[in-house]
Amino acid sequence: MSLNKYYSAESTGTEKKALKKVLLVEDDEFCAYTVIKLMKNDFDIVHKFSGLEGLEEAKKNKYDLLLLDIGLKDLHGIELLKQIKELPEYDNVPTIAVTAFAMLGDREKFLESGFTYYLAKPYEIHEFRDLMFLALENRG
Repeated sequence: MSLNKYYSAESTGTEKKALKKVLLVEDDEFCAYTVIKLMKNDFDIVHKFSGLEGLEEAKKNKYDLLLLDIGLKDLHGIELLKQIKELPEYDNVPTIAVTAFAMLGDREKFLESGFTYYLAKPYEIHEFRDLMFLALENRG
């Protein structure tokens, strides 16, 4: 299932702008809806509910930014990142771990595992927006 048919820039009926492509892998429908609703005018967001769907999507299409939930039911977010980073076209693509794992040491664990950035849920809207733009600005 994908929320894109309801909330992406593609479905607005207006001429599509050249937006940065973002792959969102999030198994919580409310969280996915919120991200898509907030960011649809600034980014072309493709949403996948599972890690395996996200991996297949990353193999089919090139994205400028990856937003990965950690606690996915089928494929842990760290393992998903590892498999995506094995694809040569994702060497310099920024990745954000967006997760409810917010205990002492979690941030460092995710950054050490290869994520470029970390954002704990719940987050402030301005935090999320700022981090997405920062990640794309600093893209290597």
